[in-house]
Amino acid sequence: MSKFNYRAVPKITICVPLFERDKGRGNKKIQFLELLYIFLGLGILFFSSCDKITGPYVEEQNQNAVDTVKCPVPDFTPYSSPIRKILLEDFTGHKCVNCPAAHDIATDLKNTYGDQLVILAIHAGFFAKTDNDKYTYDFNTDAGAELNTYFQTNDVFPTGMINRIETNSSYLITKDNWAATVDTLVNKTPTAYIQMVNDFDTTERRLCTHVNTEFLSSLNGTYHLCVFIIEDSIVATQENYVNSVATDVEDYVHYHVLRDAINGTWGDTVATGAITTGYAKTLSYTYTVNDAWEAQHCSIIAFVYNDATKEILQVEQEKIIE
Repeated sequence: MSKFNYRAVPKITICVPLFERDKGRGNKKIQFLELLYIFLGLGILFFSSCDKITGPYVEEQNQNAVDTVKCPVPDFTPYSSPIRKILLEDFTGHKCVNCPAAHDIATDLKNTYGDQLVILAIHAGFFAKTDNDKYTYDFNTDAGAELNTYFQTNDVFPTGMINRIETNSSYLITKDNWAATVDTLVNKTPTAYIQMVNDFDTTERRLCTHVNTEFLSSLNGTYHLCVFIIEDSIVATQENYVNSVATDVEDYVHYHVLRDAINGTWGDTVATGAITTGYAKTLSYTYTVNDAWEAQHCSIIAFVYNDATKEILQVEQEKIIE
């Protein structure tokens, strides 16, 4: 059952008098009076001068029937000096010989911007296909395939998206333009703030993820929260140029690999309509981490985006084991 916790919500109680019904013709009159009192009470509920909720207030919801005993919802501390973080989504594949050059660019950007840049490697399409020879490792995910199709990469890799900003009817940005695009965004004032707490049970491999999203300015529209799990340090074959020769590099280390979309490719609605500054919502999830994944190398990426434009407002990343 969903759990809600609201601040500054007025409490209204309606009292309707009870009548002992008489037998005979007077019964209809009393029934009429009962109905009249009920309608008057409803009128008081909807039209009386009560407090108007304009925020800030906080709502908590437990998604997919989260057991709050095993996964208690934490208290989130107020933010101090939030910064805008950027999400770089790198469409890639282990059979894409030009993709390691894009991986290097993403790594250089990460070294430059640190925690302000979050990288998500999406293996999908033609270059992510497996075979029975050297490319047996399957990086594909349903979410990755859906994103690859929706954003119309046409398997022209490497390519990427930065905060899913659309320019000239396309969200895709070539690797050589990633640095310039990131640079234009990092100093912009954030319009949302995300806090995340992960709790991982190593025995049951149960992950509890709690994500609190707070809006820092007044907005209109529908905004969704996506929660993805990624894994680093996967050693598997990657085609790459070695001394200008296309080579199957069998000990290539893959980073930021999308493993799954915990709450679906497009996430859950976190706010809709007229959103006031200070509105916050906490969403909680439980997830069983695949036995084949190295939990110490897994992280959660959570981001909030505008459903109409797909532009990402804010992103956060936390390891599942600190």
